[in-house]
Amino acid sequence: MMKNIQKTTILAVASSFLLMNSCRSNDTENTLIASGTSAVNIQFSGTDFADETGSAQASVGKSGIVANTIQSRSVLVDPSHVLTVQYAPATNALKTSAGINGMAAVDGNAMTPGTKFRILAYNGNNTTAESQSDYTVGASGAITGAPLMLTNGATYTIVAYSYGSSYLPPITNNTQSVPYDNTPGNRDLMYQKLTFQPNGNNGVNTITIKLRHVTTQITTIIDAASYGGGNITNIQNAKITPHYTNGNLALASGTITGPGTNTTNALTGLSTIDPNGVPLVFPNLSTPNLVQTANPIMINANQRGTFSADIALNNGPLKNVGLPDSFLIKPGYRRNLTIKLARCGANILGKDRNFMCHNLGADYTVNPDPTDPTTDKAKLHGAKYQWGAPTETVSMEQDQSAAIVTYSSNGNVTSGWDKPGGLNNPCPEGYRMPTSQELGSLFGYNGVDNQYNTSTFTGTPWVPGINNYGNFRTITSKSNPAYSISLPAAGYRQGSGTSIQNRGFLGWYWTATNSTYLQIQGTKDGLTLNGVYPGGSGVAMSVRCISDQ
Repeated sequence: MMKNIQKTTILAVASSFLLMNSCRSNDTENTLIASGTSAVNIQFSGTDFADETGSAQASVGKSGIVANTIQSRSVLVDPSHVLTVQYAPATNALKTSAGINGMAAVDGNAMTPGTKFRILAYNGNNTTAESQSDYTVGASGAITGAPLMLTNGATYTIVAYSYGSSYLPPITNNTQSVPYDNTPGNRDLMYQKLTFQPNGNNGVNTITIKLRHVTTQITTIIDAASYGGGNITNIQNAKITPHYTNGNLALASGTITGPGTNTTNALTGLSTIDPNGVPLVFPNLSTPNLVQTANPIMINANQRGTFSADIALNNGPLKNVGLPDSFLIKPGYRRNLTIKLARCGANILGKDRNFMCHNLGADYTVNPDPTDPTTDKAKLHGAKYQWGAPTETVSMEQDQSAAIVTYSSNGNVTSGWDKPGGLNNPCPEGYRMPTSQELGSLFGYNGVDNQYNTSTFTGTPWVPGINNYGNFRTITSKSNPAYSISLPAAGYRQGSGTSIQNRGFLGWYWTATNSTYLQIQGTKDGLTLNGVYPGGSGVAMSVRCISDQ
């Protein structure tokens, strides 16, 4: 019996020994396979821009995103005509997954057939590319090009770049950077850097490439729908500046630096600005329209941008529109630049008339449209005036403080505002105080719409509050909706030594008729109390001037 057990034990040990040797043999064979080279395929997944939040490291989560940054600025052509510039993300739809290198991203446009991109592979910290290959995008979006031959198990820095065209500069394995120039077809530049380790045990090794734009894409839209001057029929000499025409994109290091304080542009060595900027082409000018949209451009800058153009409406003469330093160009983003031409006015006794776009004493650089979310509505309230006074009684800054304001009484004056061009006219040249009949024609008795104008209310709730700056009544001509004004419920000062009264609930506006003012009031229980009432000249109220013409 013992002999049988002993024989069985010896057989088991021998079998185990053979099995162990077999496993070691297989491990050795696998190790040899993994230490060779592999053909690494490229999967191209398109292009993207930096995330809409303006933060290169911002992430996008399921719960929401940081609010988009919208830049807005207004420039008065004259007191009744305003150019509003809005520089905003071209899309509000962000992906809920991160883009390259964990950064949030916005998908770009598909590459056109024939577009080329290049990929280089650097082994470890080596600055000489071990492998490189050029790829071409086909008609179906598929790419053609040789695979990268990489050492299994090694850690590579993979760098990809494209000019968004069929152009790729000649390079060697020792090339450290590639140039950026002002060739019109090569204003775009895209880049991606990642790490990759090929595995010989995998059946297929694949790198997914998504190229991030380094320059900025801007689409310019000119909107004259609110101007009342007719269709846009001609645009000449349109351009955006500045545009840097040279630079170098570091490859192996992937350094994201730039000139001066530029910390987001992958271009280094920028020095030359094209004096002509990047020209804008409006392809549909042969069809007159209220809105004209330019072809998107790629621009290379990291500072405030300027728009300029000569624009004609209704086949009239060209007029220059210049908006210097009006929006911030940030590399790698996609933006819409919308320029709105608008007039301010209303229908007065059956005739469309121009008014000032702002209350007298307001900040005239602020967009007068209270529905624009970027508008600082407090800066539209303006100063307060006693009737007949040639200058402001209480400045807007004083009026918006919590302090009691004292001022000298203007007395019971009976003239000065009652005639156009009077000595005490507080309005700028070409403008005057509106009469009670003129302001009274903005709406009917008790504030209802009349035969001349319609109106809407902005803001809620309409209750008194020292900081309630958001309530406005907008009056729009029925005969020409381009004539429209928005009057804030700016409150009033009852007299010297008083605080602001009923801001956000009432707006009192002087007329040229002695001690008579227009009252606007928000909707309350379905009722609106508005109209023209007599008032004491010592009270300080708002002023909105009307054009002489």
